[in-house]
Amino acid sequence: MKKMTNYLFVLGLALALTPLLSVAQSNANPPGQISYQGFLTDANGSPLATNAPRNYTLIFRLWDNSTGGSNLWAEQQVVTVDRGYFTVMLGVGSSVGAPFTNNLAGLFSGGTASDRYIGITATDLSPNEIVPRLRLLASPYSFLASKAMSVDGSALNSGTVADARLSANVALRAGGNAFTGNQTVTSGNVGIGTTSPGFPLNFASTLGDKIALYGNSGSHYGLGIQGGQLQIHADVAGSDIVFGYGQSTAFTETMRVKGSGFVGIANSAPETLLQVGSYGSPDESVTVSTAGGNQYRSAIKLRHFNSGYGWTLVSDERDNTFRVISHFADTNGTTRMLVDRFSGFVGIGTAGSAQQMLQVGDSSIAGSQGMIRLASRTSSGGGAARAWDIGVPQTGDVTTGVGYSFVINDVGNGKTPFMVQYGSGNVGVGTNGPIAPLHVFGGGAVPTAMIDNNSTIGTWLDLRNTGGGTNWIVFSTGSGNGEGAGKLVFEAGPGPGATTGIPALALTPAGRVGVGTVNPANLLVVGNSGSPAYCNGTTWVNGSDRNAKEDFTSVDPRAVLDKVSALPISEWKYKVEADGTRHLGPVAQDFHAAFGLNGQDETHIATVDESGVALAAIKGLNEKLETGSQQAETRIQRLETENAELKARLERLERLLDHDVNGQAR
Repeated sequence: MKKMTNYLFVLGLALALTPLLSVAQSNANPPGQISYQGFLTDANGSPLATNAPRNYTLIFRLWDNSTGGSNLWAEQQVVTVDRGYFTVMLGVGSSVGAPFTNNLAGLFSGGTASDRYIGITATDLSPNEIVPRLRLLASPYSFLASKAMSVDGSALNSGTVADARLSANVALRAGGNAFTGNQTVTSGNVGIGTTSPGFPLNFASTLGDKIALYGNSGSHYGLGIQGGQLQIHADVAGSDIVFGYGQSTAFTETMRVKGSGFVGIANSAPETLLQVGSYGSPDESVTVSTAGGNQYRSAIKLRHFNSGYGWTLVSDERDNTFRVISHFADTNGTTRMLVDRFSGFVGIGTAGSAQQMLQVGDSSIAGSQGMIRLASRTSSGGGAARAWDIGVPQTGDVTTGVGYSFVINDVGNGKTPFMVQYGSGNVGVGTNGPIAPLHVFGGGAVPTAMIDNNSTIGTWLDLRNTGGGTNWIVFSTGSGNGEGAGKLVFEAGPGPGATTGIPALALTPAGRVGVGTVNPANLLVVGNSGSPAYCNGTTWVNGSDRNAKEDFTSVDPRAVLDKVSALPISEWKYKVEADGTRHLGPVAQDFHAAFGLNGQDETHIATVDESGVALAAIKGLNEKLETGSQQAETRIQRLETENAELKARLERLERLLDHDVNGQAR
């Protein structure tokens, strides 16, 4: 590292700069590049490239100080060195990231122009800049210029230019100047008739004509001042004052004030005092503006006779409304319609802001009636015409009937086909006195009401109870229902709008009824699993499929027979039945106490239990009879045996007696 540092130091001392002639394309300006030579040696003082020319990559930098300072310019070049000598043109290299320009003339001006140093780095040999930097000096005759190419007026800080050296275009203070060409006042004020102008163009503070735009005397186009007036005028009554843009020969008009006083905005021929837009204009508008602060109003007033009659259109910042106000012998007027700026709500006949998108009438205003009439007639003007009133009618202090209810009135026949009753909230269709939340009166029409739908999943009606109840769905099935088309189904649904639920009851077009099933195969079917019971119109059939049963337990028929024998059987009638109707059988309490069947229910007897008990008792009776028969058979056999034995004994006794009597055996 020490050898390299010494080498670079010697190399730096060997540099010398000498101005050289350069060849460039001719022009009126001095060249912006600098030509100079240098001589490179190694650390021993021997020139580089002594055997043959060699290229080296050099970086040249201009600094404003011998050490440190600001890097003003830098470029990189490949330089050919021959026996130590090289020639280079500064300003023709390539940028290396620092400030760079091909014209170095601007680098030798300013407050530090006397201090310019060149630094060189031979990148093929070391990344460090050769030290010391070399200071650039002027050649002797550059201190005197025989001819100045241009004069920078901003750089003059002393001396005087004689009047004789001034151009004829320069105005003199003595006056009498005739100017040609463009004149510019870059700063200060111009006074006409005043020596102390306070504005860029200032006229004397006197009344009268100020500027004549056309005409040298008398009536003319111009500007004038009179007491409390700024006058913009034409020359005669037939001339107009026109505003617009462009230039006189290519002018686009935006507003015109006629000599008659009519004003046209976007209209060159106004037909009234103020006309905005022309008949061919696509879109036009008028704006009346005020300051903000929620305390101002902007308005357009339409009056007749005097200020107390007519209409006023008001944009009221105080409550953010647009109002239509009528006046009849009063200046304040009455608001007939208002529109809320933020909500868009429209109020007709309301005291304050509307509470809905459209509010007609106001319950806080005495005598207010919120009614809207909708009417139509055939295009031919024939007999087909109708008018309907919708709203809340005002009927004085009478609140019965349609008074203060929401109604839809048929004006033509004087009827109210629909109403929501005041106070109760009951809805009446075809009646003015609904006595239920929904009261439909058909007036003899059939059907009285209809719910119609063309959905393939049927026509649905939701019945919901939120007071501890549930949601019921009643629907007429369509072709897309899983239950099959044409059925009336009652389901307990999970909630309003649900399309699935638990089927509770179904009616088919064939008159069949399913309880807990939607596909009844008989007139009445109860249940949809196992072996459901059914009725075919004459016989009740209980389900008794073995596959539908479980927990089988054997019974003692004789014990059942004993319980049946002890069970009270009587004749009776139900309390709700007419006199003369009689039934025979036990009561549920006795039956339940005897057999404990049908769960905890002791007020009903299941028919399957009753028949099962009867069958078991019959079986017990049969067993009892069979046991008695067997016992009788055994006794008879025993008696027969005993009788045979007695007969044999009797016969033997008879033979003995006979032998004794006759003396001989028999």
